[in-house]
Amino acid sequence: MNKDQLATMEMFLAVEKVCSEYHSLWRNHYGFRSAFHLFSGRLLYIRQIVRKMESLYVLPKKDSAVFRKRLEELTIRISKNLLVYALTQDDHQLIDKLDYISSDFSEITCDDLLRKSQDILDISVQHYSELRTYFITLAHLAEMEENIEKLRYCTGGEPITIQTREKLYDKLDDLMLEAKKVLREHLDAQSMMFRWVNKDFYEAYKQARGIRTAYSIPLQGTVIDDATHLPVGNADVTIRELKLTRHISPLGHFRFCNLPPGQYHAKVHKYGYEDSEVEVKVQKDEATSMDILIHHI
Repeated sequence: MNKDQLATMEMFLAVEKVCSEYHSLWRNHYGFRSAFHLFSGRLLYIRQIVRKMESLYVLPKKDSAVFRKRLEELTIRISKNLLVYALTQDDHQLIDKLDYISSDFSEITCDDLLRKSQDILDISVQHYSELRTYFITLAHLAEMEENIEKLRYCTGGEPITIQTREKLYDKLDDLMLEAKKVLREHLDAQSMMFRWVNKDFYEAYKQARGIRTAYSIPLQGTVIDDATHLPVGNADVTIRELKLTRHISPLGHFRFCNLPPGQYHAKVHKYGYEDSEVEVKVQKDEATSMDILIHHI
């Protein structure tokens, strides 16, 4: 992602966080609820495209079993929650499409698992607005999308071409424009009513909506294998105090924009490695660079 896309994404996520935290306030307001669901749907697609772009690398064959297990767990979890929705208000005959609960995953091939998981993902995305009322979260869907892509690489899936990569970037740009339009024409307009109903929410929303990253990078670094001294990509780095997580690039680089000055703990999590946590101090108006070593299990 380029700097403009990164700044826009930061603002989108800030808006979603504020709206989610005040869910009890606006959930009974139909106009705002509809606008937020529409906006959240765009963010879901954006997350999926970003995950696809971050996973454009070939995984070692040994990782196949790890991602297969994760995909099995997610498939079962999401299909069970879909079943709850189908049993309570099945307006789209979902019950006929859900034959995943009774499946014996030990007998399923990787191709079967990919196909089943993709079906569940497609159904979930189509009904994301209703499913938010139940147990499925956008994060679960994005995680399933990521695991599907990674398992495809593990099992010799379709290779990524330059044309495919360019199409993904074009799709990301289109989604960004769609999300901006929803934010401007729907969420912004609906949020005005909260100016008098709930001043705290209105001020928090306005502040999140006004975030414009100045493209400074107060905290950046690289995750490195302590044995090979090579960068380790596609891990998660979390600032524990702020509960802020970044999925780092395939080249092992990460960055957190506009962190408030202070003392933090950065934790790295990656399957196949021990979790590693380091302490870091962020200075005001001064970029901080660091390397984090992780140990392969």
